[in-house]
Amino acid sequence: MLDAEFARLPADYFRFSIVRNPWDRFVSGWKYCASTRTRPLREVLENLPTDGHDYRHVTRPQSAILFDADGRCGVEFVMRYESLQSDFDRVRARIGMAPILLPRSNVGRRHHYRDYFDAETRELLARHFSEDIERFGYTF
Repeated sequence: MLDAEFARLPADYFRFSIVRNPWDRFVSGWKYCASTRTRPLREVLENLPTDGHDYRHVTRPQSAILFDADGRCGVEFVMRYESLQSDFDRVRARIGMAPILLPRSNVGRRHHYRDYFDAETRELLARHFSEDIERFGYTF
């Protein structure tokens, strides 16, 4: 279900959002949330948060934020976290602004997301986030 915040924006706004590789996003959320960071990845995947802050950061599919019940996207441009600078440059060009270098902040220290998954946990995540993987064309 399209996030209600989009419905409140004026119709003539240029709407854009950012998506992230579901496996990478999951590891980031898992390590960020206090209720999940000390639990094994498999356990979290088998018992995903169902509401509140941790649901928003770990469990909620990105598609649930961006698409309505009829499959219509609520934004005109979907940026990818993996190409954030170049996509941000495109947004700024679209609204008539010069490019600027994005600062890096809140950078965590962790391994590459692939290092956290085995074949089974990779598949558990793929089942839960299948819509994001398909809609946004992500692969492990």
